[in-house]
Amino acid sequence: MIKRAFIIGNPAAGGTAINKINRAVSAARSKGVDAELLLTQGPLDAERFARQIAAEYSKDSSDSEPIVIAAGGDGTYNEVANGLVHSNIPMAILPMGTTSVLALELGISFDIDSAVSTALGSSTIKVSPARITLADGKSRYFLLMAGAGIDGKTVYGVNKTLKKISGKAAYIISGISALLSGHELFSATLTDENGNISTMDCGALIASKVSYYAGRFRATPDAEITSRDIHVFAGRSSRRIDVARYVFGIASGRHLGFRDITCTKTAKLKITGTPYIQIDGDYLGRGPAVIETADDELSIVVPHSYKK
Repeated sequence: MIKRAFIIGNPAAGGTAINKINRAVSAARSKGVDAELLLTQGPLDAERFARQIAAEYSKDSSDSEPIVIAAGGDGTYNEVANGLVHSNIPMAILPMGTTSVLALELGISFDIDSAVSTALGSSTIKVSPARITLADGKSRYFLLMAGAGIDGKTVYGVNKTLKKISGKAAYIISGISALLSGHELFSATLTDENGNISTMDCGALIASKVSYYAGRFRATPDAEITSRDIHVFAGRSSRRIDVARYVFGIASGRHLGFRDITCTKTAKLKITGTPYIQIDGDYLGRGPAVIETADDELSIVVPHSYKK
């Protein structure tokens, strides 16, 4: 039974986020849980909070181990995961962001009371996040996906003020702008678990640990968060008309039938060139980059109905 919970909340996750966060705190306390609220004020606050909690609490006594609940969107989950990945403290989520892909993947209810009940009374799974490292040494874990090319450029160009007001509309507007501005090819080198290496030119690439993408679309439908595999969707052309076709192909679910699409899985991925890169919905930087499955595991709370 959970006795202590830290709720790391992102009040900027949406127009009513702070009300939902406060409601979640009250719901947890009504169940007899010692719930402490930590509100973020800027980038990496959630990671810092999670890291401090992980460092403070002993792993020796189950009675002293808290749970950390990330209340926000996929970016908030990413930060909390980066703070907890080296610990045994489980992470639960309360979805209230623009898309909350992780909530869709795990089957977490978007109803706050139901999500709190799941966080406090369900089981956990072990996942192996992927790790991406840029040429300048910047390195981060991601739970969901890394996107390079138009995907990264779209996230890079999102107007933050418009995102707070309109949510997904900000991404659509930025995506249209990114598509019209054109793209350069970059190279991706894949190494599978047997050491086999293949290289291809790409105009768009998604390296994913989950099946969902940008909401309820399935760019890599065979991906499973509990698997160590990294699933790769790669569009091999950078022409505007082809990149647009990739986007609409994913939206319609027909992309797997395109001749210039590669969908495969890999243990390690090297991106050569300088495409824009995003992870879990937040802009990271420019390539080149290396992506590989991390050895570190993370415990995530899932509903009892979750099936691997």
